[in-house]
Amino acid sequence: MGVLMAQGQDSFSKIIISKYTIAIAVSFLVLNVAVRTFSGSPENHEALGISPGDCGVDQPVNFSGGPPDARTGAPLTTAGMFEATCNAGGCHSSFATNSGDGSFIISPPASYLPSETVNVAIALEDPAQMRWGFEMTVLDANNQPVGELLVVDGVRVQKSLVVLTGREYLKHRSTGTDAFSADSSLGWTVQWVAPLADVGVVTFFGAGNAANNNGLNNGDFIYTSNASMTLSTADTDNDGLMDAVEILLGLNPGSTDSDGDGVGDFVEIGDPSSPTDTDGDQTIDALDTDDDDDGILTTDEDVNGNGDPTDDDTDSDNLANYLDTDDDGDGILTVADACPLIVNPCPGTCCAIAGDYDNNGSFNIADVTAGIARIFTGGAAPSCQDQADADGNNSFNIADVTFGIARIFTGGTAPVCGTTGS
Repeated sequence: MGVLMAQGQDSFSKIIISKYTIAIAVSFLVLNVAVRTFSGSPENHEALGISPGDCGVDQPVNFSGGPPDARTGAPLTTAGMFEATCNAGGCHSSFATNSGDGSFIISPPASYLPSETVNVAIALEDPAQMRWGFEMTVLDANNQPVGELLVVDGVRVQKSLVVLTGREYLKHRSTGTDAFSADSSLGWTVQWVAPLADVGVVTFFGAGNAANNNGLNNGDFIYTSNASMTLSTADTDNDGLMDAVEILLGLNPGSTDSDGDGVGDFVEIGDPSSPTDTDGDQTIDALDTDDDDDGILTTDEDVNGNGDPTDDDTDSDNLANYLDTDDDGDGILTVADACPLIVNPCPGTCCAIAGDYDNNGSFNIADVTAGIARIFTGGAAPSCQDQADADGNNSFNIADVTFGIARIFTGGTAPVCGTTGS
């Protein structure tokens, strides 16, 4: 009786175990189907934490929507090590990389400028294949990610980022694989934005999958390629400064005088690695309209009027007025000097040449004209009241204009300085 009971219990246990086994198997099958259904894109694999080996363009349950990241064959930061391609790990490994009759070509421009957005064309061809995919990244000479990759056509191309390495990747979408097409005639066009810096040589690394569109990972050819760009040496305005340098410094590469002050960028920059900032105001001379901060614009320090402020040196100290904070060398800073181009004759007056209304260092008909304009049409006031006071009676009025006319046209009395000290 005991033996029969034991046998009965054993049979019952086996039935229970069998039921659980079937239930587990069914659950596993359902989960497997769900995973396969859910895992049709790289984003879904990432969400599931799956690290699949397949990365082809013609497998409906794998990566027709784009390969996993880091499948470009690009060098890693560790010397002698490289990213895998879709030819590795049993994935599209029917043939050795680059062994087919096709090619994968990345075509950026030959050079770039800081902050420039450039177009990069990508082409993949193989005479025996029928579906197409790619992945690409861009690195500097130290194999570090550089600049920013941009998607131009979101229907055909997508972008991803590996946070750990900072590398960006552009790759095909399923709608960008040109299924059943005899070549990737449409290709892919993407963009790259250069950083606002001289980053030297940049290289685009990529891999292309020329697939046979059989829905499997066999019979496909993997091709790799790279193409480099260098910083442009163009000098659009022919001023001796490369466009790249001018852009980095905030200048206009299309103008030889970015701030329009009459002194060329090349002269005002000096050493591009440490551009001149004469007055220390954090604005380099090439962008500063008053280089010495003396209150007189650089263009107005062109005393001889030849359009070149660099050859005007009133006090002959070998420092042009536009860089000299005391233009006339009289010990009074130009910004506080009522007669900035003439040594003041005595305390309490700014008069150096009586009747010199416009303070240009001489008395002539222009001073008379300026005086008339002031009195009758509200023209500019004299910078030095004493100097404009041609008759020396300590005030400026119509009598000073008359005095000046008499001096110029009839040989009248020469102007004399007033003493108002204004």
